[in-house]
Amino acid sequence: MNAKKQPAFTPTFPWLWQSPVRLLGFGFGTGLAPKAPGTFGTLPAVFIAGLLLGSGMSRLSLALWCIPLFFIGIWICSRTERDLGVHDYGGIVWDEIVAMLFVLACVPQGLGSWTLAFALFRLFDAVKPPPIRWFDRQVSGGFGVMLDDIIAALMSLIGLSPALGAFVAGVVLADSEYRHELESTLEPFKGLLLGLFFITVGAGIDFDLLFNEFGTILCLTLAVMLVKAAVLHVLGKLFHQRGLNNRLFALSLAQAGEFGFVLLSFVVQNAVMPQAVADRLLLVVALSMLFTPLLFIVYEKFFIPRATAVGQDPRQADAIAEENPIIILGHGRFGQIIDGLLESCGYHTTVIDYDVETVEGLAKYGIKTYFGDASRPELLEAAGIAKAQLLVVAIDNAEQATAIVEDVRKRYPQLPILARAYDRLHVYALYRAGAQEIVRETFDAAMRSGRIALEMLGMDIALAQKISDFYYHRDRHSVRLMADVYDPDLPRFGNERMAMIAKADDAETEAMIAALLRGEEVDWKPEADLTAPSP
Repeated sequence: MNAKKQPAFTPTFPWLWQSPVRLLGFGFGTGLAPKAPGTFGTLPAVFIAGLLLGSGMSRLSLALWCIPLFFIGIWICSRTERDLGVHDYGGIVWDEIVAMLFVLACVPQGLGSWTLAFALFRLFDAVKPPPIRWFDRQVSGGFGVMLDDIIAALMSLIGLSPALGAFVAGVVLADSEYRHELESTLEPFKGLLLGLFFITVGAGIDFDLLFNEFGTILCLTLAVMLVKAAVLHVLGKLFHQRGLNNRLFALSLAQAGEFGFVLLSFVVQNAVMPQAVADRLLLVVALSMLFTPLLFIVYEKFFIPRATAVGQDPRQADAIAEENPIIILGHGRFGQIIDGLLESCGYHTTVIDYDVETVEGLAKYGIKTYFGDASRPELLEAAGIAKAQLLVVAIDNAEQATAIVEDVRKRYPQLPILARAYDRLHVYALYRAGAQEIVRETFDAAMRSGRIALEMLGMDIALAQKISDFYYHRDRHSVRLMADVYDPDLPRFGNERMAMIAKADDAETEAMIAALLRGEEVDWKPEADLTAPSP
């Protein structure tokens, strides 16, 4: 949302009375409100609409009168902008008045309807979601001032249904500066509300109808999913989705969405659809969601092997014609730094990545990267892993990285492996898989940030560096201890042995750091770099 520019002077009532155009532009003075001028400037529309409709004017007539008021408003807003010397000043509220009149002309008369209409209009006008924001930025002059409010009025009318209003408000607020606060507020209730939603939906399903008309409902469900998948497949082609990616896109979204339950309830309440038809469609939506996991199984068990067998991958794996002593799997934001450093020191590397865009993009800079799936043993064999001196696993997928390390360790037990870890739990999994060296992707940056924080708080630079180095080694020591007792079958915080070790090690670390802060020497030596834990 663009910030409103300020004029070279502060508008006042005497300034408004000098010109009737200014008075209208500022909503008879309501636009001079020190706070929320748009909200106060919209209030005259409520008074005018109530007066006109109460005197016998029809809602249709009021809506038609908004058309000439819109075009007059273009001239009024342009003249007022020119007098102020700025575009779309917050105090210019004629656009809010006309737009609010149009909204009130389109909704039923009543305190509840008008209150909801007023609130929604102010929400859309203040937040300015797309496309309001685009028109606000791209269209200037009085026409731009009037246009964005008319669009806000139309969006508020769309949202006057409680269900649709909640949906649209969610879309709007998801892109606003309030999204993080809303997420934290709603997070404790998300599970409860989702549970209540699906319980309510399940309670409304007519199972007798399902059993009596199973064939018909099943055919309708498959037809809906087939048609939707076909449409999505075409859309994927239009937006350049490749091969398997396009099939996954079409299959994953082939089901009817949860919002279908809300829409069916809404149309029944408003007598748009008979209850009998809605009951059958409700079963179709529910069954389509039930079948979605089966589609993923079909994709993994049928499409992927078939595509691989007939060479229909989005791109076939490159033929690797060189054997270098170092193999790097993954050339993203992590692997490229490692590769650059090693190449700068004269080491030759073979880099493999499964991202087509990355491989093709790096080729433009003269950086050779082979395309392929590093989890396939034949690809690693073609890269010369049997003769390699070092394997660097730097891929983003944590589960795939662990599987690669485990497989390579079994096939080539003497090969040194350096692996990238996502977090502590991934570290433990990689240790169990057999990686000699493991680097948490954010650990070094966090350690450096902590040292800088100590310096910013006034600690001596040398002492901050000493404590940072000490904490670095203690943390690696702690990880080594807990890796030995890590059990992937237990919940993240359900391993009591790990908790006991962590508490004892943290207490010991704090005591040692306290001694360092007092200027004392600590009689503790870090272990030689961590090795794979004992079986």
